[in-house]
Amino acid sequence: MVRGAQGQFGSGRSKHGVVKLPRTLDERKRCPMHCSQVWRSVALLLVVMTAGCGESLRLDGSSEENLRDSIESAKARLSTEDRLEFEDALKVLVFGDVKSLLDLAAVDPDSMQRRIRDKLDGKTIHEIISDAEEIRSSRRAEQRGQIAGEIEELREKEAAADRARQKLDAFVVQRSRFYYDESGYRRTPIIEITVRNGTDVPVSRAYFHGVLATPGRSVPWVEGDFNYEISGGLEPGETATWSLALDKFSDWGKAPVARDDMVITVEANRIDGPDGEAALDARFTKRDTRRLEALRSQVAEPPRE
Repeated sequence: MVRGAQGQFGSGRSKHGVVKLPRTLDERKRCPMHCSQVWRSVALLLVVMTAGCGESLRLDGSSEENLRDSIESAKARLSTEDRLEFEDALKVLVFGDVKSLLDLAAVDPDSMQRRIRDKLDGKTIHEIISDAEEIRSSRRAEQRGQIAGEIEELREKEAAADRARQKLDAFVVQRSRFYYDESGYRRTPIIEITVRNGTDVPVSRAYFHGVLATPGRSVPWVEGDFNYEISGGLEPGETATWSLALDKFSDWGKAPVARDDMVITVEANRIDGPDGEAALDARFTKRDTRRLEALRSQVAEPPRE
């Protein structure tokens, strides 16, 4: 029985024995001190009752049927929003250590059922949601580490490409021309270039990026890469002219035939030394750039100046 709520408020109970609490602001102002304590007790009781829904019921993993029944019983106690959170947490716990569908295919179904029952047995709703959040948090940390590692690799590649590009300026394409050779039984695209090796590296293979366009047009006819293995190499200070026959089924073979206004610009983006390994590599592709920007946006990393 609640004592001290008598006087103006009578015994503090209705004729049915239910505690009558002050309802209006005026009544609460005139209510004795312990009356507010009753309010706090009621609020605390509501919190405990709500928490108990997730704490009192534990999943039973003793059998597949018992586990299924206990999961359904737990879901029946939850609101729609909480049920969705619980279901998502179950998926995270059950499949948290599965890396791919191949992992699932390699596992014996019976052993998987036992593993799932063991993993969920005895856990409350709250514990399942908490465990799932720990797994998600661990995944996020792992993903951040992977992203940071790839960003660093791309940044190093970009910086190396910038350094190489400065040195490759000495490997000069002095002249370039595009045309079709129709002397044989098939039309073959040809790129003719004159190159001077102003670097200190003997070059065994050179890699180029070319853009075939018509002045005044916004979009080029062809843009792409090609390379040439140099017979005998190209020593420092030497100049050579090559006519490079390209695959007619490549993009270069799709260039217009009946146009005399096309101009091709060519620049070297890599040279290999005498050992066949890259001596200078300035290739940092558009795909590399897009990938770096996408990764930076995920971790909100500002671009380097």
